[in-house]
Amino acid sequence: MGLEHKTVEDSEDELLEILDRDGGVIIEGILNDEDLDEVRSDLSPYVDASPTGENLFWGFET
Repeated sequence: MGLEHKTVEDSEDELLEILDRDGGVIIEGILNDEDLDEVRSDLSPYVDASPTGENLFWGFET
C-alpha cells in the first residue's frame, strides 16, 4: 500500500492521524514553485555527492 495523497486544504488532525497510522503522508501543493526550487538548490550538493546504486536491486539513480 502506498502513502495517501492529501492537499494543504485537508485538516491538520486528519493529516496527523494518517501520519501516525501510516508513518507518512504526501501533501500535494505544500510548497510553491519558488520554495521547491530553493529546496532543490539547497539539496543539490548533497544529492550530487551521494553515490548511486550499482545494480537493479539498489537502483542506478537512488
